[in-house]
Amino acid sequence: MTSPTQDLDALFPLPSPPPSALSPSPFPGSTHESAQTLVRLLKENHVKFHCFVNDRRFHNHLAHHLFAAYHMGASPKLLQEAFDLQAQSQRPANKSPSTIDGSNWKEHLGDEDYYASYLAFFSAQLLDDGLEPTFEKFIFANDVNWGNMPEDPHPEMMSRLLAGLLHPFIQLGHGLEFGQLGMVAEGLAQAAVHTVPTSNLISREFLATTVTSSPTAATTSIPVHPFNIMARILKDPRLGPEKPGQDNQQWFPDAMKHRGPIVREYAEMWDADASSPGAVSRRVEEIAFVVTVLYGVGGWREDWGFTADFFFMHLVTSSVFVPSLLAHLSADSKRMFLRSYFAVILGYWVSNGRPKVDIRSLFGGTVSRFTSLFLRPEPNPEVLDKGNPTPNSWFPLLQSALMHPNEHLLKLERTLAHYAALYGRTPAGRFKDTELEGSEKLDGTVFLRAAWLSLNKHGWMREGFDRGDWNFEGFFD
Repeated sequence: MTSPTQDLDALFPLPSPPPSALSPSPFPGSTHESAQTLVRLLKENHVKFHCFVNDRRFHNHLAHHLFAAYHMGASPKLLQEAFDLQAQSQRPANKSPSTIDGSNWKEHLGDEDYYASYLAFFSAQLLDDGLEPTFEKFIFANDVNWGNMPEDPHPEMMSRLLAGLLHPFIQLGHGLEFGQLGMVAEGLAQAAVHTVPTSNLISREFLATTVTSSPTAATTSIPVHPFNIMARILKDPRLGPEKPGQDNQQWFPDAMKHRGPIVREYAEMWDADASSPGAVSRRVEEIAFVVTVLYGVGGWREDWGFTADFFFMHLVTSSVFVPSLLAHLSADSKRMFLRSYFAVILGYWVSNGRPKVDIRSLFGGTVSRFTSLFLRPEPNPEVLDKGNPTPNSWFPLLQSALMHPNEHLLKLERTLAHYAALYGRTPAGRFKDTELEGSEKLDGTVFLRAAWLSLNKHGWMREGFDRGDWNFEGFFD
């Protein structure tokens, strides 16, 4: 029998390469010392803190900040300061009322008091059985979702994984990308203590059916490009903006209670096939463009500029972990996850006001390369392109983001930089045959445009500017 220390070492080894070529590649800058610092701080977070920071179920983002900074080459000192900053707002871990085991694990779902017991339970499962069997047994099997018969219990674990603005998946995804079983266990435990807001969206029928177009929402049975789906949603009067209540945490659950079946019609149109490496690549690329357009273009208005929406930002930062999860799933489970995740993306778009995506306005109102105004060196006359002190627009942006105290911004910029590396060479005209208005203008610079607008909104603090913030008000006007 292993000791708790040995288990902790097995759960949090030194980081390993990601499991997919479509996952982010580490930036230069990390060292053995920074890797050791990362692991030490992850263990401390794992032992000391709960997954929620308060009784409103706001999430612990401490590990997210550490991973994003480490990936981008942060020093051990920066990692420690990120930990110290995040630790100030954390809630101490509590002892659960009783233990969780294989016979009772379904009995306390949704109860945050059992987080510690679920964490111990899933840690043991992962150490004993490994990733793939654990995922299949506790996330993808029929009996942990809707069961085989209508009268069966329905734990809806897929819905729980994607609950809480996708945080259980984000937690799990970090573990998969960096080879940390402890983070995977935290993600599964988080999923177990979340409630289910998507019973009308990720329904029994939705998980059971094959990809098909709804007769009420489409004119063809052929799988539809996601931009076509977005264009049709924008024209559907059933999904127009509805002013919600004051509690923005309830916007998504309330909208899905009433509009989930309509959103589901559209999610079913998407071709979620991931049965071959080529199909996986296409699905990951489609998701990358969809979430960036919703966040970056959906937040842009010619008359008032850019709104950095807090909810849409999570669509972007969660999406970077999709290839790391798909690498561990069977073909059927890949499809099940992709369809469910895409449905949640559409659901958040609708619940936050279904803002239009004015691609022509964004591309007409921003530029494809940005020059830093904050550092104007006097170059040697022999340098190339000496009139442009920022030959790569990403370098000053990422340096500034790495030192910014807002962990969500750092995660966002890391994701957008990764997508720019993968898809930045996409030419205008690639999407011209889709139904989304202005799609002929869309190209691979959308990732840089969204990244630069986001840092402008949050403030170039490294360069001495004031700190900004996210928008929490949605798009209902």
